Amino acid sequence: MEAAEAECLRLKKELDGIKIQYDEKAARNKEVNFYKGFVELFLTLFYFAAFKGIRNGHTRLQSKSRKENSQD
Repeated sequence: MEAAEAECLRLKKELDGIKIQYDEKAARNKEVNFYKGFVELFLTLFYFAAFKGIRNGHTRLQSKSRKENSQD
């Protein structure tokens, strides 16, 4: 009987250790996913700001030359 109780306690401690490792891993994954989402948002905004603007002809260089041409 004591051997079964000792085995039960050992397995419970092992399970608690596994739960702690799982919780730590879940916390790390949550943090990584947060930063991953932040980077994806930044890249999306950069894409729309830079590439959409360039394709539509709204670059800083072109607007500068337009201002100079309009002053002449």
